Amino acid sequence: MSQPPDSSSPADDQPGKNAADSQPQPVRDVLPPVQPPTAGFLLQLFLIPLVIVSIIVLVWLMFSWLVHMGSDPKQIVRDLQTLDESSWQKAYTLSNMLRNPDHEELRDDAELAGEIAAVLGEELESADASEPRIRLRVFLAKALGEFRVLGGLPVLVRAAETEREAEERHVRLAAIESIAVLAVNAGEERVR
Repeated sequence: MSQPPDSSSPADDQPGKNAADSQPQPVRDVLPPVQPPTAGFLLQLFLIPLVIVSIIVLVWLMFSWLVHMGSDPKQIVRDLQTLDESSWQKAYTLSNMLRNPDHEELRDDAELAGEIAAVLGEELESADASEPRIRLRVFLAKALGEFRVLGGLPVLVRAAETEREAEERHVRLAAIESIAVLAVNAGEERVR
């Protein structure tokens, strides 16, 4: 009926196998021999990642170049005079350009400061309390504070004194901060 279990191992069933063959072999006998790297291996290891990283850097540089290609401050000020929904973003870009050490020469441009002051003056006259117009006034005030010429000081003082709407407190605060920054940039003696 049922047969007793076979106590022999599978190795015992194979002819020519003995106890010496079942001993572990040294590691150097198990591993393949070491060979110098081939040109194809070096290509995969270094050149292909270099090409991939180079492509990523080139794409990033192209986008940066495209973004900064249209960054003429005088054109931005002219665009600000059209007063559309994105005007506050242009004013923000302009204030960042003036803060940037790469555009140091812009801080001494009295004509540019006068144009920005004129736009801020028109904005103060309009008395529009919508959020985009308030943001525009804030960034125009901040831009005027970055100059080393005093052409925008009277408009900044007027912006700091204007109290029509509660929302304009941000404009007043930005104007006061800009007067302080202008005093540092132009010299306290000149601002008094």
